[in-house]
Amino acid sequence: MENQPSTMNYRGTKSWGQTPRHRCFSMNEQGKFGMRRVEPYLDDQAEPIGRKLKTLARLNALPLMDKIAKQEQWHPNRGKNRYLCPLCGEKVENIQHYLLECESLEFYRRKLMAKVVYSLMNAQTQHSHQMVKPSNNWWAPPERWSCPPEDPETEQPLTQYEFHRLPPNGKIQVLLGKQIGCPTAEKHIDTHVKRFLRKTWKLRRPHVEATNKKYNRNDYIVNY
Repeated sequence: MENQPSTMNYRGTKSWGQTPRHRCFSMNEQGKFGMRRVEPYLDDQAEPIGRKLKTLARLNALPLMDKIAKQEQWHPNRGKNRYLCPLCGEKVENIQHYLLECESLEFYRRKLMAKVVYSLMNAQTQHSHQMVKPSNNWWAPPERWSCPPEDPETEQPLTQYEFHRLPPNGKIQVLLGKQIGCPTAEKHIDTHVKRFLRKTWKLRRPHVEATNKKYNRNDYIVNY
């Protein structure tokens, strides 16, 4: 698996080392290597659709046009238009285009990136990594979440400036669950990425249905 380009994002996203205590769901997980530990995002019951789509994206199995072309063994000489994004029709649709570039999804992407930057900014609070969220009620104080104490030499929160300077693959890995030094910020980013995937995949439903019918596939469809 190490030499396969299709697994590059997965290898960079998943944590393969031993699990420290502050990242354990239970004491049985402490010291376990990443390959023997269930990812926290899989335990989310609030976004089952987003959870499934995120799993497909992490495994590079999301049925975008580049993946369909490979599975259906399309010959490149038969026309590059078949590889283009069905939403914007400008570039080949792959995971980078879908998450970071497609102009048709810019409205949802702006909201997602604003939430990501907000989470990263709050993760910079010294020591406690307190996350602050304004309350919905004007009379109530802001809600706060705190990350467990960590070893500053082993985990430093990713800053919003570092995130913006990351190459596309680096940004994709953060969005798909790479550890960034603050478990609470990672949880909030996970929630908003799942919402982004659910809402944007719903826009692709007509194209997914057409592809399923034409090539006798059974790709995942999000109901309206």
